[in-house]
Amino acid sequence: MKTAFGLSLLAIAAVADVNITSSYSIKRVAEVKHHLEKVYGKGLTGMFDENGRMTRERLSWARMRPSAIWMEVGGLELDAETSSAWWYGFIGGLQYTGM
Repeated sequence: MKTAFGLSLLAIAAVADVNITSSYSIKRVAEVKHHLEKVYGKGLTGMFDENGRMTRERLSWARMRPSAIWMEVGGLELDAETSSAWWYGFIGGLQYTGM
């Protein structure tokens, strides 16, 4: 589901007329393109089955990889793609520190 959502956002971003692009966005799109081409082959030809359709199984191939985003927070190393990391960040964001 997340992969399909990410691919649809990527398609919308490719179609949208945007005049401002950041260096991070250019770098991130290049990383995603590189990753998808490693999984599906050059030109994303492996994304489609023999009937020319994208299947749920083919879309799940891109997610079959170890997480690439690890963060160290207070001596604790977290996988940033898990829900526990999200909750850790959410709780940390609720803690107020005055000026």
